Amino acid sequence: MITLLSHIHSLRWTIPCFLMMGSSSITMMFWGALRLLSAPLPKKIYRIGDDALFSSYMRLTLFFFHNYVKAKVYVYGDIEDIQKRDENVIFLSNHQCTVDWIVACMLSEQKQCTGKVRYVMKSGLKYLPIYGFYCYQHSCVFVGRSGKFNGEKFIKELQYLKNNEIPVWLVIYPEGTRYNPELTEVIDKSKKYAVDLGFKKLHHVLTPRITALKSSLRELKDHVTAVYDVTIAYSNTYDTETRKRTPAYGMPDFVMGKSPEIHMNVERINIKDIPIEDSKLQQWCYKQFAKKDRILTGFYDPDSNLYEKFPGKSSLLTIKQRQTIPAFLFYTTTLLTVISYSDDSREFYFKSSLCIMVGGLLWVSFKS
Repeated sequence: MITLLSHIHSLRWTIPCFLMMGSSSITMMFWGALRLLSAPLPKKIYRIGDDALFSSYMRLTLFFFHNYVKAKVYVYGDIEDIQKRDENVIFLSNHQCTVDWIVACMLSEQKQCTGKVRYVMKSGLKYLPIYGFYCYQHSCVFVGRSGKFNGEKFIKELQYLKNNEIPVWLVIYPEGTRYNPELTEVIDKSKKYAVDLGFKKLHHVLTPRITALKSSLRELKDHVTAVYDVTIAYSNTYDTETRKRTPAYGMPDFVMGKSPEIHMNVERINIKDIPIEDSKLQQWCYKQFAKKDRILTGFYDPDSNLYEKFPGKSSLLTIKQRQTIPAFLFYTTTLLTVISYSDDSREFYFKSSLCIMVGGLLWVSFKS
């Protein structure tokens, strides 16, 4: 019996995974209808509908985080100031795992503006079936690694956001890749990069790169009003026996409840207070990540009174059930109805999903 219960518990992640992945095709079907029906209308109508659609899908994801996993999210810093504002921002954060993508939406949902969230993503992610294509359509910005960075294309996409007055929370991860304590070569390379720049080595974050941030600040300086500098840490990511930090859990393990707490420090910085000249911006960005490093040093020190928490006053971030349950009911009902109503409806769903996947891959390949 114990073995059976353990096996059932190990499959706990399959329910949200099935509903979220299955609902991605449903989302794209609604997006296609929206695109078609709004074609003769002003672009603003499509944009409002697209933001609402993106928001509804992310609320489905947030439902599982807050109602299924029941993760506790502790917020520190300028959260009260942020909750009073309705503004376009650049969301700057350290990066450890796939859950980081959802954390931005946890914060944006406090203002019920999740539709505004758009990510700066590695170019390879646009080939992710369904999700890559939709993120492209949602005005997320794809960039190559440093050696393959297409500055002109990146700037053009930023100008599209600005010129069309598209509301935005532009999420940027300046480290360029996830911090994984087991990838020592990546960490050593990052430390060497810091030394080459004349900075001290960082231990719990990677030395930030400013290429995407620099272009974003310059192109969007009249469109965004602030940078939200966010530091994220997850519980149960330190081994007290080996006294070493462990990798942050990915989405399946997180849904299994392996990191029951998220800690998030938020600093709001007026866009006018950030230098855009290369060397000064590099110093500013390094300084911000050095702050993160100090915060995380305490978080990962079991001998510290800040072990597994951040300095300062914290508040528990909550998302009202009325914000997430309607999305859960809508997507669950629609998905289960389509795949169980009849053989024809099920065939329509799977064939449509296949067409969306193939068509999306062809589209992003053509646009690359």
